[in-house]
Amino acid sequence: MPEAGPLWFSGICDSLLMKVYLWARDWGRGEEAATRTWLSPRMIEEKIVTKRAARIGWKKVEFENLIRILTALRPNWILTADLKAVFERFDRAKLLPGNERELIMVAYQQDPIEILQVLLQAKSGQAKAEAEIEERIKTGQPLWG
Repeated sequence: MPEAGPLWFSGICDSLLMKVYLWARDWGRGEEAATRTWLSPRMIEEKIVTKRAARIGWKKVEFENLIRILTALRPNWILTADLKAVFERFDRAKLLPGNERELIMVAYQQDPIEILQVLLQAKSGQAKAEAEIEERIKTGQPLWG
């Protein structure tokens, strides 16, 4: 259930959206963080990358808003809990110019894409409509009318 008040604040949330977009776009350039063995069609064992690490500079208010939006729209998502745990140690991260902290974000390829989708829902207000539709389906109410 989204918390009271607006989810999107112009400026800070826009810069947050851009950072997550760049993270999603450049995921393949990150350092290898986890691999698994895969059997190729030629019956050769190969290691494929499952997680990559990206070094991202976050302002504290950006990371707070990311967690606030994810908590409101995806409260049971395990990544939301993981980011909350990271935020508890936010002030211990390396300080960068511009009062940003460098966090090493280790994620599957789909994770930054899903965060980006959640942020776009928050910006457009679409998440509220989706929640209302889900509630109507659960209670058996008609979708229109």
